Amino acid sequence: MAKAKTTKQLLIELIDLSSGTQTRPLDDETVKDYSDLIKDRVVLPPVDVVLDGGRYIPFDGYHRIAAHKSLGRKHIKANVRTGSLREAIWLSYSSNKTHGLKRQKGVKKDILTKIFQDKDWSQKPISEIAKHVGCGRQYASEIKNELSYGVVTRHHSERSDSVEVTRKGTTYKQRSQEREHRPAKELNGEMLDFAGNDIPYELREIWLGKVVIQEKINELDKIKNHVQHMVEDGNPSWGLLNTTAFHADYQNMRNRLKGAMLFAVCPYCNGSLLIDGKPCSACHNTGFVNEVTYKASPK
Repeated sequence: MAKAKTTKQLLIELIDLSSGTQTRPLDDETVKDYSDLIKDRVVLPPVDVVLDGGRYIPFDGYHRIAAHKSLGRKHIKANVRTGSLREAIWLSYSSNKTHGLKRQKGVKKDILTKIFQDKDWSQKPISEIAKHVGCGRQYASEIKNELSYGVVTRHHSERSDSVEVTRKGTTYKQRSQEREHRPAKELNGEMLDFAGNDIPYELREIWLGKVVIQEKINELDKIKNHVQHMVEDGNPSWGLLNTTAFHADYQNMRNRLKGAMLFAVCPYCNGSLLIDGKPCSACHNTGFVNEVTYKASPK
């Protein structure tokens, strides 16, 4: 990763403005506002660049650079850190999430798309990606699912024996007991539940959502382990903790979350959500059941 930064006056002509790290188009009004501030001797924050070999790659401060150039300035104050172009690109995805000109519509989606299409970056936890980009984890998950499997919105009516399925703007009805099969190319490969059953196309978005519950379980485990280490090390700050009650509460919460984890396509309605035209009570309108319910179902 890029090393610690140093701040210095940098010759603007040495900054590579065509390196592909600009995540949004320049806004002329913002450039003018910054120019006016500079003329009024207002000191703007330093821009941020990565020094890769002999070139300086900016990842935050394109509008400030443009403002200085519009005034004929030759130098600009910059935070410089040694790194690579790839590191600069990653850092650019985090710029302007809390300062400067508000990102235009579509910028966050474009950034997330590039991240999820990258072999290495896409392996990062959703929570880490969302925090880096400056968006909600749910939004990041939706973009990832959309890129992989398309957006699927499901509705059902208690008065009907069919399910309305909407895919990419087209809505149609699917019979309650109908298992839809699509070409492997459209499905981006086979997707199975933990019991080895094929997951219907229209249920895949729900299935992928289970990762959020797993992340919460992992976070809970980390809290428990941290507290346990503090107690075992004799940290006096934890001296008033009732460890027995704490571990009981932890186990109870973990069991609750584990019980909410999707395990398999509902064996009662086969993922259709309906049995004889009525909502399936086993899967609670999800199309899936947890491990306990699955193992208790008739074979």
